[in-house]
Amino acid sequence: MQIKLVSKGLVELTENGSSALIAFPEAKVPENAQLVFGPLVQPGVIRRPGEYEFTGIGLIALETKEQHIGTSELFLVEVNGAACLFVMGDFGTLNKEDWDMLPEVDVIVVSLKGQNVGLDKLISRLTPYYVIALDAETESEAEKVLGMKPAASADKFKFSEKDFEAEEFATILNLLK
Repeated sequence: MQIKLVSKGLVELTENGSSALIAFPEAKVPENAQLVFGPLVQPGVIRRPGEYEFTGIGLIALETKEQHIGTSELFLVEVNGAACLFVMGDFGTLNKEDWDMLPEVDVIVVSLKGQNVGLDKLISRLTPYYVIALDAETESEAEKVLGMKPAASADKFKFSEKDFEAEEFATILNLLK
């Protein structure tokens, strides 16, 4: 599985020829994109809560705030047994049923533009192998919000099955363009 920053707020997840674009609120989505999800109000963008599947990529979109009813801000993507959670902003009001529905997560990608209320609770509860910071221009900015210094910064990260077998959890990575 590869996670790559395509442009500001636009992340591409690829695995075995399948790909999906994850559009954070500030993203500009290309017209020829096939599978796009995020909280954007735009034709072709999956933003409603529910479960979806497209060419080997499973998606669960969760609604997190009463004032945003009908719009998802947490997107759980499953590809070949690896689970990646994309956090689009605040999620402090995630209901109990949705908390209970979240499986083990291997990677969390979080936009640092939101308030990130409850981020520490989310990370400690889900114990991902990696947390990828998006929107941090420097490692110190990512460290300030996430509380840990990033182990690496790059415009893409590639993961294999062995990366999800380590005994350490929550390695911080910084996704830069």
